[in-house]
Amino acid sequence: MCGDRAPSVRSPCIIPPAALHYGGVGSAAEVSAFQRSRCRTSPVRLFFCGGICKYTFEKDNNAMRNAIKGIIKKICPKSLWTQMHNVRVKCVYFSYQLNELLHPKKMRCYCPCCGLKFESFIAGKYQECVDKLDTARYVEINQDVICPFCYSLPRHRILALWLEKRKVLLASADILYFAAVQSELLWMKRNRIFCTTADLYADVDLQIDIQDTKLTEQSYDFVICNHVLEHVEDFRATLKEVYRILRPEGSLICSFPMDPAIILVDEDPTIQTKTEKIRRFGQQDHNRIFGMNAGLLISDAGFVVEEIRGEDYPKEILPVIGPANYDMNILFHCRKTGKR
Repeated sequence: MCGDRAPSVRSPCIIPPAALHYGGVGSAAEVSAFQRSRCRTSPVRLFFCGGICKYTFEKDNNAMRNAIKGIIKKICPKSLWTQMHNVRVKCVYFSYQLNELLHPKKMRCYCPCCGLKFESFIAGKYQECVDKLDTARYVEINQDVICPFCYSLPRHRILALWLEKRKVLLASADILYFAAVQSELLWMKRNRIFCTTADLYADVDLQIDIQDTKLTEQSYDFVICNHVLEHVEDFRATLKEVYRILRPEGSLICSFPMDPAIILVDEDPTIQTKTEKIRRFGQQDHNRIFGMNAGLLISDAGFVVEEIRGEDYPKEILPVIGPANYDMNILFHCRKTGKR
């Protein structure tokens, strides 16, 4: 099972210095783009991260840095490396907070996932991922949509604010999160919301197939699966299975790539090669692209569907389309009424 992180196809993720273990990156292709992206480094951050001058990491610097990091990891005890890692995360986080205190008027962007404010969001170098993505989908779309710390995308920030209004309900709910994104897990950690993570391949609480979980019927109040349905073999079976494991009045939160030129869904099981999938569906591990009326397909599984639209949220979180032209700023709140 794949998803917003596409664990089935990605190699272990090396998170750039701004995010560290609060990755928040998406698919394998997005991971690659993030790894190649430029890390904008302020003097304050450099001070707290051990730097001695102001500079910007380029690809060569990152390659050298990762090589040195690998050597240090080999000679350092694991416990010591973990402590160093956690200290650096806290220093980076504190440096952003200090920047916010020193320059409050410059901080025009806000990420509800990590709770930090920034002068601007940043871009990933998706154009270099020609072997994984249809790079034409990233042209003429604003690329500066990524949180510099937790690497949340617009859809992650929209969901965080939607969840923010429901914290009391979530605090006592049983939540199952497929293909969990680190930026959203960070929001949950900050707000003391607990969930069970699930995936077919990744290191999670439950290693299960979302198409056939084998879980007890009516066992969860909330299921989250963002950018999962485009990856699975049978999205209709997936929706039926999620409906089965939800309790009455339970909710599914989902999103997926949506092409304005498509009405419901474009899929073809005969397309198997990566090249064909990139050309037809936008990414090497996509099995379909949904259309703008895809909510009807969710309704067919028995859900009452409500759209969560980016335009209803503050501009400071940049709730826009992107980074690709099918990364719509729309999520779906799908409620099981028990009247099916």
